[in-house]
Amino acid sequence: MSFNIAIEVKFMKKILFVFICAFSVTVLSPWIHAQSLDDTFDEFSHRFQALKPPPGSSVRSDYKLDQTALASFYTAKMLTVISKQNQELIARYDEVSRKYDQMIKQNEKIIQLLSQKPGRPE
Repeated sequence: MSFNIAIEVKFMKKILFVFICAFSVTVLSPWIHAQSLDDTFDEFSHRFQALKPPPGSSVRSDYKLDQTALASFYTAKMLTVISKQNQELIARYDEVSRKYDQMIKQNEKIIQLLSQKPGRPE
């Protein structure tokens, strides 16, 4: 009988873990954009270490599950920040590409004007 209870407890922990991950990805994503990667990583490191119990303590022996959930949350958070930064970088790249295309056209026009013979416009 106690074996079935242990299995049910493990199953409930897994369900809770999946729920926390889904919650972190969907509900908290607007808050994610407000922080930089360095700030986010520093906050994660601090909170991750805070979950560890003191050495030799038998209290909170399931802290690894909490750390795993926290790591999943911050992984989703950092991936969202990286994705946003990537989109901004692509937009800047497109802008630079348009400017280079404009410079190429201007240079072609300058070459055309310089290659004309003096006194004879083409």
